[in-house]
Amino acid sequence: MFRDVNKLRPLIIQVILLMLFTILVSIYAIHTHNMYKQEIIRNNASIIGVIIEKYPNIEIEAIKEIISDDANIEQGIEALGKYGIDDIENLDEIASISKLKNKMVVGNIIFVVSVIIIYMLINLYFYKKEDKRLNDISKYINNILNNDYSLDIREYDEDSISALKNYIYKITIKLRNMSEHSKKEKQYLEEALSDISHQLKTPLTSVMVMNELLENRNLEESKRKECQQKSKQQLEKIQWLITSLLKISQIDSGTIKLKKENVNAKELINKTLEPLIIQIEAKSITLVQDIEENLEIICDENWTVEALINIIKNAYEHTEKDGTIKITVKGNPIYNEIKVEDNGSGIKAEDVNHIFERFYKGKSNKESIGIGLNMSKTIIEKQNGTIEVESTEGMGTCFTIKIFRF
Repeated sequence: MFRDVNKLRPLIIQVILLMLFTILVSIYAIHTHNMYKQEIIRNNASIIGVIIEKYPNIEIEAIKEIISDDANIEQGIEALGKYGIDDIENLDEIASISKLKNKMVVGNIIFVVSVIIIYMLINLYFYKKEDKRLNDISKYINNILNNDYSLDIREYDEDSISALKNYIYKITIKLRNMSEHSKKEKQYLEEALSDISHQLKTPLTSVMVMNELLENRNLEESKRKECQQKSKQQLEKIQWLITSLLKISQIDSGTIKLKKENVNAKELINKTLEPLIIQIEAKSITLVQDIEENLEIICDENWTVEALINIIKNAYEHTEKDGTIKITVKGNPIYNEIKVEDNGSGIKAEDVNHIFERFYKGKSNKESIGIGLNMSKTIIEKQNGTIEVESTEGMGTCFTIKIFRF
């Protein structure tokens, strides 16, 4: 209701002005009518004065009859014609009529000028009011351009300018959020580049040292082979690091759209274990699978495999020889659940809450780069999922992944 009234505000103002003009016209008409009555009284008084002067003994009733009786109008007009004062134009020669005419001309001019001035003042008031609000918007936009988002120009009216102010305020909020997000992204990028350069610096330094040793022709063959092996390991580490960082950057930037497809749970786990089975068997680790039959998970198969590889890889790296890794996959009407449990060394209590942070290294694992589990978490969460970890040092770790169906 109030919104409709505010939208019609310009029309309402014009209606009010029209009503005001009508009132002024009515007042002026009443004033003019009173002027005519006063002039008629003066004219009658002049006539009666002459009659009384000529006929001092005339009765009052006769005077009233002369003023109010219009039966002899025709005779009176005929008599006035003898003196040339029956024509309207000739009435201007009568002093009282001439004065009345002048008063009316002046009155009309004053009335018209007054109405125009009142109309202009009212419009000027609303114009200045609207102009001030527009200037406020201009200053506000200028502040935004200078990265000042502290002001609030919201209004609770529903006219056009209020709607514009509220719309600009919404844009301001978005711009402020974008600016803050941009600052955080810039800070994150600086930290990430610093971490990446640090991560690359160590293996590159090792490779350079190995190459310097290999350049020595007098180096023993056993030492040469050892240097070559270590150099190969460091290069593989660099390759894995760069590949992982590229994958993370693709996910973060949104250049890769994760698909939603029905993937058989058994096939998903088999595809995940394929590149890891040799390392698992090499440590004589027992692999136990408990997978619900014919269960389908809605996810992007390739990227989900990437996430699971990092989690299972983390499990066998922290599980001693002859240990056990158990993979359980079950579903319910709300979500599908994947659990990866091991009876390995576990995670220190102070590290549990940080293992998904990018480039975080646990105190007990100095060789870790700290991006694998972070990448897994990012992939799972991008698919409307969650990942949690429970661990007891010396007893093992359990990763629980939930991918929701909706």
